Amino acid sequence: MVHLCRSGQVGSVLRYGDVLGAAATARQTAGAPLPPAERGDVDRIGAAVKAALGGAAFTEAYATGAEKGPDAPWIRPPSKSGRLGE
Repeated sequence: MVHLCRSGQVGSVLRYGDVLGAAATARQTAGAPLPPAERGDVDRIGAAVKAALGGAAFTEAYATGAEKGPDAPWIRPPSKSGRLGE
Protein backbone atom coordinates (compact mmCIF):
# COMPACT_ATOMS: atom_id res chain seq x y z
CA MET A 1 0.00 0.00 0.00
CA VAL A 2 2.74 2.47 0.91
CA HIS A 3 4.51 1.66 -2.37
CA LEU A 4 1.40 2.59 -4.37
CA CYS A 5 1.13 5.85 -2.45
CA ARG A 6 4.71 6.71 -3.29
CA SER A 7 4.29 5.73 -6.94
CA GLY A 8 1.40 8.18 -7.36
CA GLN A 9 -1.35 5.79 -8.43
CA VAL A 10 -4.04 8.18 -7.28
CA GLY A 11 -7.10 5.98 -7.88
CA SER A 12 -5.66 3.27 -5.67
CA VAL A 13 -4.55 5.80 -3.08
CA LEU A 14 -8.05 7.32 -2.90
CA ARG A 15 -9.38 3.83 -2.25
CA TYR A 16 -6.94 3.42 0.65
CA GLY A 17 -8.25 6.64 2.17
CA ASP A 18 -11.76 5.22 1.86
CA VAL A 19 -10.70 1.93 3.42
CA LEU A 20 -9.03 3.65 6.38
CA GLY A 21 -12.21 5.63 7.08
CA ALA A 22 -14.51 2.64 6.62
CA ALA A 23 -12.35 0.47 8.86
CA ALA A 24 -12.36 3.12 11.60
CA THR A 25 -16.16 3.31 11.49
CA ALA A 26 -16.45 -0.48 11.44
CA ARG A 27 -14.26 -0.73 14.54
CA GLN A 28 -16.25 2.01 16.28
CA THR A 29 -19.59 0.38 15.37
CA ALA A 30 -18.40 -2.97 16.69
CA GLY A 31 -16.94 -1.40 19.83
CA ALA A 32 -13.55 -2.79 18.88
CA PRO A 33 -10.78 -0.22 19.22
CA LEU A 34 -7.70 -0.42 17.04
CA PRO A 35 -5.33 -2.89 18.69
CA PRO A 36 -2.17 -1.17 19.93
CA ALA A 37 -0.05 -3.60 17.90
CA GLU A 38 -1.68 -2.31 14.69
CA ARG A 39 -1.50 1.42 15.52
CA GLY A 40 1.96 1.85 13.94
CA ASP A 41 0.90 0.26 10.66
CA VAL A 42 -2.32 2.27 10.44
CA ASP A 43 -0.49 5.51 11.25
CA ARG A 44 2.25 4.78 8.70
CA ILE A 45 -0.24 3.91 5.96
CA GLY A 46 -2.42 6.91 6.80
CA ALA A 47 0.60 9.23 6.61
CA ALA A 48 1.63 7.80 3.24
CA VAL A 49 -1.88 8.15 1.83
CA LYS A 50 -2.16 11.70 3.15
CA ALA A 51 1.25 12.62 1.69
CA ALA A 52 0.27 11.18 -1.70
CA LEU A 53 -3.15 12.82 -1.87
CA GLY A 54 -2.67 16.01 0.11
CA GLY A 55 -4.56 16.87 3.26
CA ALA A 56 -7.88 17.92 1.74
CA ALA A 57 -8.20 14.94 -0.60
CA PHE A 58 -7.22 12.53 2.18
CA THR A 59 -9.80 14.05 4.52
CA GLU A 60 -12.48 13.73 1.84
CA ALA A 61 -11.57 10.11 1.00
CA TYR A 62 -11.44 9.16 4.68
CA ALA A 63 -14.81 10.82 5.33
CA THR A 64 -16.36 9.03 2.34
CA GLY A 65 -15.18 5.69 3.69
CA ALA A 66 -16.21 6.57 7.24
CA GLU A 67 -19.72 7.37 6.02
CA LYS A 68 -19.97 3.95 4.32
CA GLY A 69 -18.51 2.21 7.36
CA PRO A 70 -19.14 -1.50 7.65
CA ASP A 71 -21.44 -1.36 4.62
CA ALA A 72 -18.53 -0.54 2.31
CA PRO A 73 -18.10 -3.45 -0.13
CA TRP A 74 -14.40 -3.83 0.68
CA ILE A 75 -15.19 -4.33 4.38
CA ARG A 76 -17.52 -7.27 3.86
CA PRO A 77 -15.85 -10.67 3.56
CA PRO A 78 -15.48 -12.22 0.11
CA SER A 79 -18.34 -14.32 -1.19
CA LYS A 80 -17.94 -17.91 -2.27
CA SER A 81 -16.95 -16.58 -5.70
CA GLY A 82 -14.09 -14.67 -4.03
CA ARG A 83 -15.50 -11.28 -5.01
CA LEU A 84 -15.75 -8.62 -2.34
CA GLY A 85 -19.11 -7.26 -1.33
CA GLU A 86 -21.37 -9.84 -2.94
